[in-house]
Amino acid sequence: MKVAYITQELNMDAKLAEKFWPVYNQYECAKTDLHKKEHFESENIENITEAEAEKMLMEILNIEKEKYTVKKELYTTLKEFMSAREIIKLHKLESDFNKKLIKEYRARKAANRDKK
Repeated sequence: MKVAYITQELNMDAKLAEKFWPVYNQYECAKTDLHKKEHFESENIENITEAEAEKMLMEILNIEKEKYTVKKELYTTLKEFMSAREIIKLHKLESDFNKKLIKEYRARKAANRDKK
């Protein structure tokens, strides 16, 4: 769904898609890995020590730095074969796509709730 959406909205031809998708998929994998790292056990936050909380905070900040680095690397690589204008459009499309997914999820959830 996302592939079709981005491909269509960026008006990609086969040549651009051939260059773009391997780079973008690698970025998505790195982003997913960072997202997994970020989600730590939060059940007992009330019971952790200040030292443990400090360590967790540093991990969160390091992950945020890594996210920035991964995004910067994506944009740098994309600049080799896309214009800055196209990359800005991609940035907006990612945001729009995520908003669209959330909206659809909420609509389905509301519809299921109404059926009950």
